[in-house]
Amino acid sequence: MPLYHLLYRFVVNLRNLVPDVIYNYKGNQYDRKYHLDTTKKLDRSKLDVPADKRKESWSYHAIDIDRFKPIMKHLSVDYSSFCFIDVGSGKGRVLFLIEELKCQHIIGVEHSNILHRIAENNLKNYS
Repeated sequence: MPLYHLLYRFVVNLRNLVPDVIYNYKGNQYDRKYHLDTTKKLDRSKLDVPADKRKESWSYHAIDIDRFKPIMKHLSVDYSSFCFIDVGSGKGRVLFLIEELKCQHIIGVEHSNILHRIAENNLKNYS
């Protein structure tokens, strides 16, 4: 294979890798700061979702903090008068992020008991 093909493949792979490294770095920083476990991804095959429902399920991948916060602030809403419901709340990262906006009520709905238990543990450890 010619050198330029190898270089091209290297650059493409690096370009795909950099956002993932940044996501993990910032997510791990957030988790350490608040004593959480929200960053580590979990494949849907590792979750306790019934086999017949796995096709309709997603692997766990927490939202990117740097994307979520600006979107929510851009809405120009008085969150203190809202109830925020996260369907598919996973380990609860969105719930903790939305808590910073001081919603009146925050509800997480998750069908995986594994993710739900992690979210409950996160809630106990959150500080």
